[in-house]
Amino acid sequence: MWSAATFDGAASSGLLAALLRAARERGLPAYPGEPMLAYQIDAYLDFFGL
Repeated sequence: MWSAATFDGAASSGLLAALLRAARERGLPAYPGEPMLAYQIDAYLDFFGL
């Protein structure tokens, strides 16, 4: 799980920050998308033949 510092640092501005903050205030699990993207990189490369 992400720490509060990492969570806040990853979404420090804009709409993304507002959405993550609203979810957190309601007790909903929400995470910045970077970890998901990191796990999908190989699939993207394979799909595009890179």
